[in-house]
Amino acid sequence: MLDKLTPSQKRIINILAFCVIIGVGFMLIQPSSTPRRAVDQTPTYTANVIQQSARSYEEAIEENLATILNQIAGVKNANVFVTLERSSEIVVAENITTEDRTINEDDRNGATKLTLEKRETRSIVTLPQEGSQKEVPLVLKEYEPVIKGVIVVAKGADDPDLRLQIARAVQTALQISMYRIDVFAQ
Repeated sequence: MLDKLTPSQKRIINILAFCVIIGVGFMLIQPSSTPRRAVDQTPTYTANVIQQSARSYEEAIEENLATILNQIAGVKNANVFVTLERSSEIVVAENITTEDRTINEDDRNGATKLTLEKRETRSIVTLPQEGSQKEVPLVLKEYEPVIKGVIVVAKGADDPDLRLQIARAVQTALQISMYRIDVFAQ
């Protein structure tokens, strides 16, 4: 195929190939500004951390709401219970390596056996943490918990106007729909 090219075309191809090789060499030699290293991470550890933080998130909301509601005139001893539809979710960068292999075997009888193998390896991408020797996962997205419902039990909630004020306070504080809130008298 190269025999059909003119000498000037061969020279251009040689120059382009040389430039590509030099460019690849520079990319390999130049250190990156943010070194990345893939480290295997167990998903159960991550799931445990998320579940613990979701419970502490619920408790923090319950305490803050109870404090706010107890400041409303006529409300005493407010207790708040919050349920989450979905806990917080953290999406981390993964290094995914896929290897495909096809094996074609012929036996003595003339039959052909085709075997396809696919192997996938996943590891979490980490970055060095500033000021320490630890490495932290590279976070791509972080979703906040979604509140499913709120129950408030308080003294004074037997008054319909006060019950509405309590529900509106919860609605405003959490930015959730009114149908997700129930208020009961103690």
